[in-house]
Amino acid sequence: MNDKNISHIHLLDALEKSQICPLCDLTNASIQKYINDMLYESVNDPGLREKLAKNKGFCGLHGNLILKHGDALGIAMLHIDQIQILLDHLDSVGRFYSKITKYDHTGWTEHAGCIICELMADVEKRHIEVFINLIDDNVMRNYLETFSGFCARHFFRVFEKLNNPEHKKYLLNLHVGKYKSLLADLKEFCRKNDYRFRNEPSGKEADSWQKAIYVISGKTF
Repeated sequence: MNDKNISHIHLLDALEKSQICPLCDLTNASIQKYINDMLYESVNDPGLREKLAKNKGFCGLHGNLILKHGDALGIAMLHIDQIQILLDHLDSVGRFYSKITKYDHTGWTEHAGCIICELMADVEKRHIEVFINLIDDNVMRNYLETFSGFCARHFFRVFEKLNNPEHKKYLLNLHVGKYKSLLADLKEFCRKNDYRFRNEPSGKEADSWQKAIYVISGKTF
């Protein structure tokens, strides 16, 4: 089985099983695997450490995600370089701050070069391409009718990549329907939290408040 077919299977599996956005779930799974491999196999890789040195480590989101893995030794080994680079930078700032010298601190303030952010963008792009290539597939269409829908970020990224107007129309109408259903569930959730109706049993609206976060903000682990 080639990589293309494997990618198709992974996408269809995510469409069937994801409770929220399947593109978020596929991306998160790839990031989790990358972090596991990095901490357990690559902490001494000179190429990885050089990239981290150049990019000043990880962004806040992915730094905290790595922390949750709990591999104290792996994290320590990766960050010896990082703390030394920061100290070297501060030494230069301390020696020359009174002179007319501008320093670039954006590596630490922006973390625009986070290697996990770059991985995330690449993984998302590949999965979106797979989705677009399968959009006329009857099996996938069946899954699309029953899945929860993409988060707003992934909906718009897919939508903007579609060239066929009929495909755009299909995806738009599909998600308008799913988002309207979510909105109705949110209103029903709020109604049942009114003291006058609290004795009514919960239905499918019970987790609508969680789904709303994922739709608007995406699902991050």
